Amino acid sequence: MIIVTKLNCQELICKFIDENKIEINNYFESVPSIYLGMLKKDYCFTLDRELLKSILVDICYKYSPDDVFNQSMVLEHSLGFEEDSDDDSDDEGDKGDKGDVDNIDLGLNK
Repeated sequence: MIIVTKLNCQELICKFIDENKIEINNYFESVPSIYLGMLKKDYCFTLDRELLKSILVDICYKYSPDDVFNQSMVLEHSLGFEEDSDDDSDDEGDKGDKGDVDNIDLGLNK
């Protein structure tokens, strides 16, 4: 068993990606295969799931910085910046949107 903590998380995830030659496109396309693959290979995550999500967002950007979606995920989720919208009256409509990493169910919230 490999224990993943907040101190070694980025290193172990990046090593796993590199060793398994996982292609990183964007968060929603890449994170499920990374996370599930690590669980399958007996990695045990002991850090807070919200922190894990933030780290995975940053790692996806690191591996695919030209992807506009990854850029917005880092700005919105990790840094708390929200993109300006032409329609400010629809703030509640953004909940559950594909770009809302907090509402993703990858088994991380259990």
